[in-house]
Amino acid sequence: MSAELALAYHASSPSEAMIVKGFLVSEGFSAVIPGSELTDEFGSSQRMLGTMGVRVLVPQAEIEGAKEAVEAWRSAKPLSPDDAADPAQD
Repeated sequence: MSAELALAYHASSPSEAMIVKGFLVSEGFSAVIPGSELTDEFGSSQRMLGTMGVRVLVPQAEIEGAKEAVEAWRSAKPLSPDDAADPAQD
């Protein structure tokens, strides 16, 4: 991954950051959450408290596409039960 990373999304919690990272990775982006690999007690407590700033980063070359993908995903309307296709009918 490139050394030049840019902020794609600033999450309100570590869980939200992990969801956004997973979405971006599933869309083909190289997303990372700085500090997520810390496993000691201090790192874990900081993540849980959200004091490290829960940022989702992507390489600078991918930033525009990543931001557009997150915005489209966040603004998408959830499916209602009536809108969902019945897999048995496909």
